[in-house]
Amino acid sequence: FSSGFGVTLEEEMSAVFHSLNRQFLGAIEYTDISLGDAGSIVVELRRRSPAVVFVDASPAGLATLLRRLAESGGARLPILTH
Repeated sequence: FSSGFGVTLEEEMSAVFHSLNRQFLGAIEYTDISLGDAGSIVVELRRRSPAVVFVDASPAGLATLLRRLAESGGARLPILTH
């Protein structure tokens, strides 16, 4: 499942940056993922090398993802959550 939410976020971020006479150079992707696939997600994150990742997950799912990142040497990747 991939929603249009990422496009909405990207448009809003671009508008905020534009209002400050700056340019938003990032890209936002919003995808529903199964954290049972944490290993393949980590491989994809390392391939894409994003500047930051926002994860909206259950505590157990987030812990699984963080553990897999640490095991793969990706522990320095900034991760935001709420």
